[in-house]
Amino acid sequence: MLLSVRDLSAILRVPEGTVYRWIRDGGLPAREVRGHYRAHPVDLLEWLADHPVPVDPGALPTDDQNGSLPSLEAAIRAGGVYHELAGTSRQDALTVLATRLPKITGLPADDLRLLLLRRESVGSAYLQEGIAVPNPRHPLIHTTIPPMLAVAFPAEPIVWNGSGCTVRVVFALLTPTARDHLRLLGRLIFALHDPAFKAALAARAPAEQVLAAARDLEHVTAAARPAAAGLEAARR
Repeated sequence: MLLSVRDLSAILRVPEGTVYRWIRDGGLPAREVRGHYRAHPVDLLEWLADHPVPVDPGALPTDDQNGSLPSLEAAIRAGGVYHELAGTSRQDALTVLATRLPKITGLPADDLRLLLLRRESVGSAYLQEGIAVPNPRHPLIHTTIPPMLAVAFPAEPIVWNGSGCTVRVVFALLTPTARDHLRLLGRLIFALHDPAFKAALAARAPAEQVLAAARDLEHVTAAARPAAAGLEAARR
């Protein structure tokens, strides 16, 4: 589904005039289709990863109004929170992370390591505060597992790519479907614009504190759904 300027205005919670300005001057990815701007949801997620816009979680095109997707808290609980991730390079850190993630039936740790390295070789989406976020275009799919979102804190900031960008928080996402990848990534990007969740990451907080911050955000997401549903009904 391509997003109109009206859709983007609702998601980003800004006037349509601001959306046009961001398209023109801020790199908001959209193209003209028969005289009207349209944006792809994946392109929007990539843009949001690098722009601190207070999105409406219930209006995100990746979210599920029926609430069938496991919560962000549940995905982090399944994936785990890891501190003092050893290594001085991206390859080292991902190798260590592969050994610390929960065991996955039918997927040996060495195979998981190769998957993580190959996925990262195509690039992550980055946040300005040194947070490596999975790329929307390159999901890691394993059909026999529930959605797993790992949060890892390297022992020292790591130079993550050739541009010299350093990373202090790494997210790794494994899901049973590509759709689940996008939906959970949408929720993660919303969470990464929340001051309390970002503060927990900045403090390298214990696992239960990170989980509590994610749990608190579920109430915000749930509260936003009725408004999003009303907006969708008004469009029909």
